[in-house]
Amino acid sequence: MTLDYDLVVIGGTRPGIEAAITAAKLQARVALVQPPQQAVNAPPFYEGTGPLQTAELFDSPSILWGAPFPKDLSELARALAQSTQALASLGEERSPAVLASLGIDVIAEAGEFICIPQLTLDVKTRRLISRHYLLAPSFRSAIPDIPGLATTGYLTRETFHHFTQGTLPNSIAIIGSDPNGIELAQILVRLGIAITLITSAPQILPKEDPEAAQLIQAQLEADGILVLTDSPVMAVKSSQGKKIVQTENRAIACDEIFIACGFQSNIDGLNLENVGVKFYRTPLGQRVQLNAKLQTTNPRIYGCGNLAGGYPLVNVARHEAEIAVKNALFFSRHRVNYGGIPWAFQTYPEIARVGLTEPQAKARYDDVIVLRQYFKGIAGGRLQQETTGFCKVLVRKKGEILGAHILGPGASELIHSFALGMQNNLKVEAIATLPHIWPSLSEINQQTAQLWQEGRFKQNTFWQNLLDIWFNWRR
Repeated sequence: MTLDYDLVVIGGTRPGIEAAITAAKLQARVALVQPPQQAVNAPPFYEGTGPLQTAELFDSPSILWGAPFPKDLSELARALAQSTQALASLGEERSPAVLASLGIDVIAEAGEFICIPQLTLDVKTRRLISRHYLLAPSFRSAIPDIPGLATTGYLTRETFHHFTQGTLPNSIAIIGSDPNGIELAQILVRLGIAITLITSAPQILPKEDPEAAQLIQAQLEADGILVLTDSPVMAVKSSQGKKIVQTENRAIACDEIFIACGFQSNIDGLNLENVGVKFYRTPLGQRVQLNAKLQTTNPRIYGCGNLAGGYPLVNVARHEAEIAVKNALFFSRHRVNYGGIPWAFQTYPEIARVGLTEPQAKARYDDVIVLRQYFKGIAGGRLQQETTGFCKVLVRKKGEILGAHILGPGASELIHSFALGMQNNLKVEAIATLPHIWPSLSEINQQTAQLWQEGRFKQNTFWQNLLDIWFNWRR
């Protein structure tokens, strides 16, 4: 079999681009394929694409990452435009010309797989024959199957920019508790819009630690947001100029509906079913089956990103892309490990996590110790007047770190210490004994870790008695 490439990457997302660059630097022959409407380095406002959709092409997990809450609609529009332009400027570093200079064939055409007479990717002008293929698609909002939703109309992350071009509605119902929806709720309620957040899950952020989710919900309610948990939406309809969201036990009238139920990968039209790639069905659509080596059920096709569900986070997708490239180019023996990968969301307070939640840890181990410190107890929190939130670390008796959850200012920066410890099998004592800068917010990491040392000392009666004897003798 004559091969054109060692690897063909399908998708101009940031993880896809970085996967292509990594393979090219290893002297592999690489092609990067992306449909024109999702092309690499697409202009910020090309026809049919708004700011948030362009941001999606660069895998931004947040609507306004790091930006302060806007005070009015015009300020929100400016913030959206600025975030889009910033992301677009980052894309210039990975323009088609730059990628071509690295030896990567950039093909801005749609393609589909065929398996006869051999597995190839057909694009408009030619067939791409490669030893392996890597799916690194962009994503779109997943739309739940709710009767009446399509005819009533709704907003998503991709179409939200239209909202900034008119007048503000008086009320919005957000269906789903994806972090993207929670962030949006906190933005809009500060613009004077009545917000109702509706989720069928027993808590908001159902994948996160219950204690962190409860604090976020308390903040949402303090902001004036009505939060309805355990409330699956049965139907949506229009009545007398209002949109009515019907749950099992109540009806919510609103001016607009926003869908925040997670994301779905853009893999339509690739003809994956006919080349042996299997899917599994979820309430929000089909997901690609991937094994621990990130192979689909066709071993020559790998995947990364949001293919199998979960949060569409760049750092997670990058890790997956790195594993997939190694397996595709060399021996397929590397396995993906999500245990030490941190993630964060731009809620208020900011939430970040690595590893297991408390229920997960206690279900797996019988010697879990929960360490907890609050931002109000450290100098940095007091000085910056950021006292809401906590650092929670789950460890085993001998100091193995199982998970960490930070809720508060700078959580997305602070979480990396615990992630590094977990990835390198460090005990929590390593963080406890590192002199952190005072009065930085990072001091909360050290103070939380030191609770493990204090607990060990209190339980070690032999050491306490020995110290008592020592000081009595010295006196």
